[in-house]
Amino acid sequence: MPKQKKMSRKELLKEEDEFLIFSQRLMQGAIQYRMHIAWGVAVFFALVIVIAGYRLITNRAENNAFALLQSATQTYQNELQVRGPEQALEAVTPDVQHILKKYSGRTAGKMARILFAEFAYRGGQPDMAIELYQTALADVATRPVLEGRILSGLGYAYEAKTDYEEAAGYFEKVAAGEGYILRDEALFQMGRLYGLLGQTDRSLAAFKRIADDYPESIYAAIAKEKISVPRENS
Repeated sequence: MPKQKKMSRKELLKEEDEFLIFSQRLMQGAIQYRMHIAWGVAVFFALVIVIAGYRLITNRAENNAFALLQSATQTYQNELQVRGPEQALEAVTPDVQHILKKYSGRTAGKMARILFAEFAYRGGQPDMAIELYQTALADVATRPVLEGRILSGLGYAYEAKTDYEEAAGYFEKVAAGEGYILRDEALFQMGRLYGLLGQTDRSLAAFKRIADDYPESIYAAIAKEKISVPRENS
């Protein structure tokens, strides 16, 4: 069996730079879409944009991995429009699993894991999404933008399981995390989830933080309305 070539320090640094570039573009894409669509869809479209325009990789294996990921993403989009999220997930699962198996340590493999988690969530498989998101956390431990988004993804996935306490806990991490974006959205989800749990004080506290700390947020008007209602009528 041929000995695998060890990556040089220069190559490792290059891969890190490419991951950071990807992270920045992901953040920009998500911000662009946040006014119009939910977090999960924002991440999906941001990833599609990045994959479609990715021209910075020179490593052949990385190029191959991104080509496969772009193909799987296109297949997902096509199936989603015709058959819906559940069938779209089923259609791309073999292709994405192949990417994860062969290119797991590559930038494309790491991005595939996040994208696959989103497919699973939208396809009604929250347990699968949670497993993928949890694994992806190790890939982005030093990248707050992506880490915060994965934590949000975990929050939405646990909510889909009606585990509101666990879901709220993940949104709390986002709201408290340094370097995370869309913290106002996390606070809004906390307020809503704690309301569902009957924890009125914690719900109102989350809405009040939006009104006080993020007065320009798209959630500010709803938050102010929530805290203006007498507690006995909340």
